[in-house]
Amino acid sequence: LSQSYGRYQWFRNLYTEKPELQVGGPSTRWVWQGLMAAKQCFLLTRQVKIPVILIQAGNDRIVSNLAQKRFIDKLRKTNPHAELLSIEGAQHEILFATDKYRNQA
Repeated sequence: LSQSYGRYQWFRNLYTEKPELQVGGPSTRWVWQGLMAAKQCFLLTRQVKIPVILIQAGNDRIVSNLAQKRFIDKLRKTNPHAELLSIEGAQHEILFATDKYRNQA
């Protein structure tokens, strides 16, 4: 998920130093709530009036890039300030990537 060994190590060390920050894997309820929230976002695009930039990892294996594109396409119909920034080659954790990808975000 990360393309930067140094940033990944920093993150792992933080977990060791502050175990209270650790989270487990997603529960079934968490996944279900995430899916329902995504559905609501898609259904309520007309209500979004603020500028939106969706930063997408071009090589994401966790999140559907196609679903993100569909969301932005629908949002653009009623919001001219919606933008999709796809960072080609980036993996899921863009902010933990190498500077080549991270700096584009």
